[in-house]
Amino acid sequence: MPFYLLLDIVIITLAGSIFTLFLILSIQSLYQKDELEEKEILDYATKARNIVEKKDAGKNNKKIVKSR
Repeated sequence: MPFYLLLDIVIITLAGSIFTLFLILSIQSLYQKDELEEKEILDYATKARNIVEKKDAGKNNKKIVKSR
């Protein structure tokens, strides 16, 4: 087997491995990005719920004071 044929096989194998690694890392970064976005949405929803609950509690306190 000639040396240049062996070198071509090694180069093609390395290129395929690098391409596969690039795809895996890209998919992993997209997954992590989606996970972060979900956490941010949950944090905003929790903050919004807390704000609404505080406003509702404040309105209930005002109604009790007015009724007295």
